Amino acid sequence: MTSPMPTGLGTATLTEWNLAAAGSGQPVQGGVSLTVDFDPKSLQLKYAVSLQSPGQQTQTSGVQRNKAPAQWTSETTTLTLQLIFDSTTTGQSVQLKTNQLVQLTQPSAATAGSKTPPSGKVVQFKWGSFCFYGSVTSLDQTIDYFANGVPLRATIDLTFQEMAPPEPPPAGTTGTAAPPSSFGNGVGVAGGPGASSGLSLSASAGVSAAAGISASASAGVSAGIGTTPLTLSAAGDTVQSITALAGAGASWKVVAAANNVDNPRVLPPGTVLDLSATATAGVSAGIQTS
Repeated sequence: MTSPMPTGLGTATLTEWNLAAAGSGQPVQGGVSLTVDFDPKSLQLKYAVSLQSPGQQTQTSGVQRNKAPAQWTSETTTLTLQLIFDSTTTGQSVQLKTNQLVQLTQPSAATAGSKTPPSGKVVQFKWGSFCFYGSVTSLDQTIDYFANGVPLRATIDLTFQEMAPPEPPPAGTTGTAAPPSSFGNGVGVAGGPGASSGLSLSASAGVSAAAGISASASAGVSAGIGTTPLTLSAAGDTVQSITALAGAGASWKVVAAANNVDNPRVLPPGTVLDLSATATAGVSAGIQTS
């Protein structure tokens, strides 16, 4: 006697995915692409946070407690679900379907001649508007119905560990997607008042309590990086505030004039200032430096 079957055909899909492709990635050619027989009854998402103790503790009534919150170090997201596959209508082995999922637990084939070891496969699980990218960390298969020795029904318990999808390239660019930054948000900056035509910057921006935004940038400049002191302005910066940080003897008037800044009190974020003018404050005749 067979057990009751779930009702309704499945619409959820499991697709072997290439996250390295441009944009949001694309299916792997010749990879696993499977529509489930029956949708899962539920999805379980687990968020595991790694914390590091700040080391400051106090003892009250024999109980030790931290005096400051632990430092956040990382977060891992896992998705757990159960799928049922059934081939009683066709009489074929149900493992013709479930073996496709087993393939997702096997590493990708290493490129011939490459010294890099093979990597795990990435899967896109999509069910309606829910979309999750991850690699399979565990798969349990239970075959619970046979007919004349042929397995016709199987229950699959799957666990995925999340993989962050690639970020889309900046607007107006083509090619592969930009690699994700530490904040998961790539920032593209180009040009700005006073910047030479050969200047291009790619910056990673993070929140700063003092200035609002702080940016660390790598620049390719025709004058040569290291020979010209360049500063990238953030929101709220002025020529005066940036020049003051340059050190004693720096003149914001000279910097503003050398970078063709019309209003030194209103400096758009992303403006690139050449501070080398502070070292040659006397070369521009007729400029009041103090």
